[in-house]
Amino acid sequence: MENEIEKSLTLKWKMRQGSLRSDQEKFINTIVEFLIQNKDASIEVYPMQYEDKEKEYIRFFEAKKNIF
Repeated sequence: MENEIEKSLTLKWKMRQGSLRSDQEKFINTIVEFLIQNKDASIEVYPMQYEDKEKEYIRFFEAKKNIF
């Protein structure tokens, strides 16, 4: 149950995403309203590590460099 609640209260920002989608913007507005009404509430922001994806992009870049 706790995982389900956490997923419903999580905003996932995808790698290389430059702007918010409309559903993400709506979610953030909901969070803002909640934080305004509940002064004692807080949020946590932390990065997700994409080490494997970063390595994949580097290998892809190096491969393209060798081909071209």
